[in-house]
Amino acid sequence: MMELEDLKKDIWYGKVSNYTRETLKSNLRDSATEKESFILINELLKLGDFSVKRLLIELMNSTRDVLVLNLCTRLFCSAATHDDLLETNNLKFLSSASEDGVHNFVVSAGETLSYHVVPYLLALLEEWEDTFVEKAIRNELSWMLGIEDEYYEVSLEEFNEAYSKFIENNDTQEYYYRNRLSFPGDLAKELVSEVMSSLRDRTTYNVVTIPSVLSIWSGIKCPIQYDTIITNEKNRELMSYIDVLTKKEWKIGKKYFYGHVVV
Repeated sequence: MMELEDLKKDIWYGKVSNYTRETLKSNLRDSATEKESFILINELLKLGDFSVKRLLIELMNSTRDVLVLNLCTRLFCSAATHDDLLETNNLKFLSSASEDGVHNFVVSAGETLSYHVVPYLLALLEEWEDTFVEKAIRNELSWMLGIEDEYYEVSLEEFNEAYSKFIENNDTQEYYYRNRLSFPGDLAKELVSEVMSSLRDRTTYNVVTIPSVLSIWSGIKCPIQYDTIITNEKNRELMSYIDVLTKKEWKIGKKYFYGHVVV
Protein backbone atom coordinates (compact mmCIF):
# COMPACT_ATOMS: atom_id res chain seq x y z
CA MET A 1 0.00 0.00 0.00
CA MET A 2 1.28 3.44 -0.93
CA GLU A 3 1.97 6.17 1.60
CA LEU A 4 -0.20 9.28 1.28
CA GLU A 5 2.68 11.57 0.33
CA ASP A 6 3.60 9.17 -2.49
CA LEU A 7 -0.02 9.05 -3.66
CA LYS A 8 -0.14 12.83 -3.75
CA LYS A 9 2.76 12.97 -6.21
CA ASP A 10 1.87 9.97 -8.37
CA ILE A 11 -0.14 9.84 -11.60
CA TRP A 12 -2.41 7.07 -10.31
CA TYR A 13 -3.56 5.44 -7.05
CA GLY A 14 -0.99 2.66 -6.80
CA LYS A 15 -0.98 -1.03 -7.60
CA VAL A 16 -3.95 -3.22 -6.72
CA SER A 17 -3.63 -4.77 -3.27
CA ASN A 18 -2.98 -8.48 -2.78
CA TYR A 19 -5.36 -8.46 0.20
CA THR A 20 -8.93 -9.71 -0.21
CA ARG A 21 -11.95 -7.42 0.05
CA GLU A 22 -12.90 -9.12 3.30
CA THR A 23 -9.51 -8.41 4.87
CA LEU A 24 -9.50 -4.80 3.70
CA LYS A 25 -13.05 -4.21 4.95
CA SER A 26 -12.19 -5.71 8.32
CA ASN A 27 -9.14 -3.46 8.56
CA LEU A 28 -11.27 -0.48 7.54
CA ARG A 29 -13.74 -1.15 10.35
CA ASP A 30 -10.82 -1.21 12.78
CA SER A 31 -8.94 1.77 11.33
CA ALA A 32 -7.97 4.35 13.94
CA THR A 33 -7.00 7.33 11.79
CA GLU A 34 -8.32 9.19 8.77
CA LYS A 35 -5.17 8.37 6.83
CA GLU A 36 -5.61 4.65 7.46
CA SER A 37 -9.24 4.90 6.40
CA PHE A 38 -8.36 6.68 3.17
CA ILE A 39 -5.71 4.13 2.24
CA LEU A 40 -8.14 1.23 2.81
CA ILE A 41 -11.00 2.95 0.94
CA ASN A 42 -8.60 3.52 -1.95
CA GLU A 43 -7.59 -0.15 -1.97
CA LEU A 44 -11.21 -1.32 -1.98
CA LEU A 45 -12.16 1.02 -4.82
CA LYS A 46 -9.30 -0.36 -6.90
CA LEU A 47 -10.82 -3.81 -6.43
CA GLY A 48 -14.12 -2.49 -7.80
CA ASP A 49 -15.92 -2.21 -4.45
CA PHE A 50 -17.75 1.06 -5.04
CA SER A 51 -19.90 0.60 -1.93
CA VAL A 52 -17.15 2.36 0.04
CA LYS A 53 -17.69 5.61 -1.87
CA ARG A 54 -20.16 6.54 0.86
CA LEU A 55 -17.32 6.38 3.40
CA LEU A 56 -15.04 8.33 1.06
CA ILE A 57 -17.64 11.10 0.78
CA GLU A 58 -18.12 11.20 4.55
CA LEU A 59 -14.36 11.46 5.07
CA MET A 60 -14.02 14.15 2.38
CA ASN A 61 -16.67 16.29 4.05
CA SER A 62 -15.47 15.86 7.63
CA THR A 63 -11.66 15.82 7.55
CA ARG A 64 -9.61 18.82 8.63
CA ASP A 65 -6.40 17.27 7.31
CA VAL A 66 -5.39 19.10 4.12
CA LEU A 67 -3.57 16.12 2.60
CA VAL A 68 -6.46 13.75 3.29
CA LEU A 69 -8.96 16.24 1.86
CA ASN A 70 -6.96 16.76 -1.32
CA LEU A 71 -6.57 13.02 -1.88
CA CYS A 72 -10.24 12.37 -1.10
CA THR A 73 -11.27 15.06 -3.57
CA ARG A 74 -9.20 13.66 -6.40
CA LEU A 75 -10.26 10.07 -5.68
CA PHE A 76 -13.91 11.12 -5.55
CA CYS A 77 -13.60 12.79 -8.96
CA SER A 78 -11.98 9.67 -10.41
CA ALA A 79 -14.68 7.34 -9.06
CA ALA A 80 -17.79 9.56 -9.11
CA THR A 81 -20.88 8.79 -11.19
CA HIS A 82 -23.33 11.32 -12.60
CA ASP A 83 -25.64 10.61 -9.65
CA ASP A 84 -22.82 11.24 -7.17
CA LEU A 85 -22.43 14.73 -8.65
CA LEU A 86 -26.15 15.43 -8.80
CA GLU A 87 -26.29 14.92 -5.02
CA THR A 88 -25.01 18.34 -3.96
CA ASN A 89 -24.50 17.30 -0.32
CA ASN A 90 -21.67 15.08 -1.52
CA LEU A 91 -19.60 18.21 -2.15
CA LYS A 92 -20.72 20.34 0.77
CA PHE A 93 -17.09 20.80 1.84
CA LEU A 94 -16.74 23.31 -1.01
CA SER A 95 -18.84 25.87 0.86
CA SER A 96 -16.16 26.23 3.53
CA ALA A 97 -13.05 25.08 1.67
CA SER A 98 -9.87 27.14 1.55
CA GLU A 99 -8.54 28.57 -1.69
CA ASP A 100 -6.18 25.62 -2.02
CA GLY A 101 -9.00 23.16 -1.33
CA VAL A 102 -11.18 24.68 -4.03
CA HIS A 103 -8.25 24.76 -6.46
CA ASN A 104 -7.62 21.05 -5.87
CA PHE A 105 -11.27 20.26 -6.68
CA VAL A 106 -11.19 22.42 -9.80
CA VAL A 107 -8.09 20.80 -11.30
CA SER A 108 -9.56 17.34 -10.55
CA ALA A 109 -13.02 18.13 -11.95
CA GLY A 110 -12.24 16.97 -15.48
CA GLU A 111 -11.55 13.48 -14.13
CA THR A 112 -15.26 13.12 -13.34
CA LEU A 113 -15.86 12.88 -17.14
CA SER A 114 -19.31 14.24 -16.28
CA TYR A 115 -20.90 17.50 -17.35
CA HIS A 116 -22.84 17.51 -14.10
CA VAL A 117 -19.67 18.94 -12.55
CA VAL A 118 -19.92 22.10 -14.69
CA PRO A 119 -22.59 23.84 -12.53
CA TYR A 120 -20.22 23.57 -9.56
CA LEU A 121 -17.45 25.20 -11.59
CA LEU A 122 -19.76 27.98 -12.78
CA ALA A 123 -20.85 28.71 -9.20
CA LEU A 124 -17.23 28.69 -8.02
CA LEU A 125 -16.25 31.06 -10.83
CA GLU A 126 -18.63 33.67 -9.43
CA GLU A 127 -17.51 33.08 -5.87
CA TRP A 128 -13.75 33.07 -6.51
CA GLU A 129 -13.47 35.91 -9.00
CA ASP A 130 -10.19 37.85 -8.83
CA THR A 131 -8.28 35.04 -7.09
CA PHE A 132 -5.71 32.59 -8.41
CA VAL A 133 -8.46 29.95 -8.42
CA GLU A 134 -10.35 31.89 -11.09
CA LYS A 135 -7.67 31.12 -13.68
CA ALA A 136 -7.88 27.39 -12.93
CA ILE A 137 -11.70 27.41 -13.13
CA ARG A 138 -11.67 29.23 -16.46
CA ASN A 139 -9.06 26.85 -17.83
CA GLU A 140 -11.05 23.77 -16.73
CA LEU A 141 -14.33 25.09 -18.14
CA SER A 142 -12.71 25.96 -21.47
CA TRP A 143 -11.12 22.51 -21.63
CA MET A 144 -14.36 20.67 -20.82
CA LEU A 145 -16.58 22.78 -23.07
CA GLY A 146 -14.21 22.87 -26.03
CA ILE A 147 -13.89 26.66 -25.99
CA GLU A 148 -11.03 27.74 -28.24
CA ASP A 149 -10.95 31.42 -27.21
CA GLU A 150 -8.51 32.60 -24.57
CA TYR A 151 -10.18 31.51 -21.34
CA TYR A 152 -9.61 34.83 -19.59
CA GLU A 153 -11.66 36.59 -22.27
CA VAL A 154 -14.75 34.37 -21.88
CA SER A 155 -17.58 35.82 -19.77
CA LEU A 156 -19.65 33.85 -17.28
CA GLU A 157 -22.63 34.21 -19.63
CA GLU A 158 -20.63 32.70 -22.50
CA PHE A 159 -19.59 29.77 -20.34
CA ASN A 160 -23.24 29.25 -19.39
CA GLU A 161 -24.30 29.39 -23.05
CA ALA A 162 -21.63 26.86 -24.06
CA TYR A 163 -22.75 24.55 -21.25
CA SER A 164 -26.45 24.84 -22.22
CA LYS A 165 -25.61 24.13 -25.84
CA PHE A 166 -23.60 21.06 -24.90
CA ILE A 167 -26.42 19.71 -22.72
CA GLU A 168 -28.95 20.24 -25.52
CA ASN A 169 -26.86 18.41 -28.11
CA ASN A 170 -25.38 15.53 -26.12
CA ASP A 171 -26.45 12.63 -23.93
CA THR A 172 -25.54 13.60 -20.38
CA GLN A 173 -25.88 9.99 -19.24
CA GLU A 174 -22.65 9.24 -21.09
CA TYR A 175 -19.15 10.20 -19.96
CA TYR A 176 -16.94 12.62 -21.86
CA TYR A 177 -13.26 13.45 -22.00
CA ARG A 178 -12.56 16.92 -23.39
CA ASN A 179 -16.11 17.19 -24.82
CA ARG A 180 -15.84 13.88 -26.70
CA LEU A 181 -17.29 10.54 -25.61
CA SER A 182 -14.70 8.90 -23.39
CA PHE A 183 -12.80 5.98 -24.90
CA PRO A 184 -9.32 4.76 -23.94
CA GLY A 185 -8.48 3.94 -27.56
CA ASP A 186 -8.73 7.60 -28.55
CA LEU A 187 -6.37 8.68 -25.78
CA ALA A 188 -3.95 5.87 -26.60
CA LYS A 189 -3.71 7.09 -30.21
CA GLU A 190 -3.14 10.64 -29.02
CA LEU A 191 -0.45 9.49 -26.59
CA VAL A 192 1.38 7.50 -29.29
CA SER A 193 1.32 10.48 -31.64
CA GLU A 194 2.74 12.82 -29.00
CA VAL A 195 5.43 10.34 -27.94
CA MET A 196 6.50 9.75 -31.54
CA SER A 197 6.82 13.50 -31.97
CA SER A 198 8.98 13.72 -28.84
CA LEU A 199 11.12 10.82 -30.06
CA ARG A 200 11.61 12.43 -33.46
CA ASP A 201 12.44 15.83 -31.99
CA ARG A 202 14.49 14.34 -29.14
CA THR A 203 12.49 16.22 -26.53
CA THR A 204 10.95 15.16 -23.22
CA TYR A 205 7.27 14.24 -23.05
CA ASN A 206 5.47 17.23 -21.54
CA VAL A 207 1.79 16.25 -21.17
CA VAL A 208 0.49 15.33 -17.70
CA THR A 209 -3.11 14.30 -18.25
CA ILE A 210 -3.25 11.39 -20.70
CA PRO A 211 -0.78 9.02 -18.94
CA SER A 212 -2.60 9.64 -15.65
CA VAL A 213 -6.08 9.09 -17.10
CA LEU A 214 -5.09 5.88 -18.90
CA SER A 215 -3.39 4.56 -15.75
CA ILE A 216 -6.46 5.25 -13.61
CA TRP A 217 -8.96 3.92 -16.14
CA SER A 218 -7.04 0.70 -16.73
CA GLY A 219 -5.31 0.07 -13.41
CA ILE A 220 -2.07 -0.42 -15.36
CA LYS A 221 0.53 2.30 -14.92
CA CYS A 222 1.59 4.06 -18.09
CA PRO A 223 5.38 3.83 -18.68
CA ILE A 224 5.40 7.40 -20.04
CA GLN A 225 4.94 10.33 -17.68
CA TYR A 226 5.50 14.05 -17.71
CA ASP A 227 9.17 14.92 -18.28
CA THR A 228 10.04 11.39 -19.47
CA ILE A 229 12.98 11.39 -21.88
CA ILE A 230 11.66 9.53 -24.91
CA THR A 231 14.12 6.90 -26.14
CA ASN A 232 13.63 3.95 -28.48
CA GLU A 233 13.39 1.71 -25.42
CA LYS A 234 10.69 3.91 -23.86
CA ASN A 235 8.82 3.89 -27.14
CA ARG A 236 8.89 0.08 -27.18
CA GLU A 237 7.59 0.03 -23.59
CA LEU A 238 4.75 2.29 -24.65
CA MET A 239 3.86 0.06 -27.61
CA SER A 240 3.70 -2.95 -25.28
CA TYR A 241 1.51 -0.96 -22.89
CA ILE A 242 -0.86 0.09 -25.67
CA ASP A 243 -1.03 -3.52 -26.86
CA VAL A 244 -2.21 -4.60 -23.38
CA LEU A 245 -4.85 -1.86 -23.30
CA THR A 246 -6.22 -2.69 -26.75
CA LYS A 247 -6.84 -6.30 -25.71
CA LYS A 248 -9.27 -5.18 -23.02
CA GLU A 249 -12.96 -4.65 -23.71
CA TRP A 250 -13.86 -0.97 -23.54
CA LYS A 251 -17.19 0.66 -24.25
CA ILE A 252 -17.45 4.15 -25.69
CA GLY A 253 -18.96 6.71 -23.31
CA LYS A 254 -18.39 4.66 -20.15
CA LYS A 255 -16.26 5.53 -17.15
CA TYR A 256 -13.69 3.13 -15.76
CA PHE A 257 -11.68 2.94 -12.57
CA TYR A 258 -8.93 0.33 -12.48
CA GLY A 259 -10.67 -1.67 -15.20
CA HIS A 260 -14.07 -1.61 -13.49
CA VAL A 261 -17.08 0.24 -14.88
CA VAL A 262 -17.83 2.95 -12.32
CA VAL A 263 -21.18 2.57 -10.55
